[in-house]
Amino acid sequence: MKPFLLALLLLPMLAWSGEAAVEVEIEQPWVRAVPPVSPNTAGYFKLHNHGAVERVIVGVASDAASAVEMHTVVEQDGATTMQPLHEVKIAAEDCVMFEPGAHHIMFIGLKQPLKEGDEVKLMLQFKNGDTLPILMPVKRTEDAGHHHHHH
Repeated sequence: MKPFLLALLLLPMLAWSGEAAVEVEIEQPWVRAVPPVSPNTAGYFKLHNHGAVERVIVGVASDAASAVEMHTVVEQDGATTMQPLHEVKIAAEDCVMFEPGAHHIMFIGLKQPLKEGDEVKLMLQFKNGDTLPILMPVKRTEDAGHHHHHH
């Protein structure tokens, strides 16, 4: 009887941890195909927050690379540089783009070459403890079907 009661007590917590999957929708996920000698690549997607509260991504993880980080591209004094992001906020009922030349996911120190048609698993980690897995197909830039919408 005790395992049953424990399961009943844990059920609301399990439902809560999956909330990100309901409130946050991923569109057009992809990872850039790079030559086998390239140690790094980037990933892109569009995130919709359908919830009534702001969502904050505080981390990303993947087994595909030694390090996985959120980055953005910044233009300053005529130079373009890449800078790490420690969090990305998605306002309620809004969306954020991870796209070439802007916010993106860096896969640093690829553990094996990624070829077109492979899939990369990425886990988004939210400030409230929720996680959201994403399966990202590896594509060439021109085949990604990526549209440049800015929000």
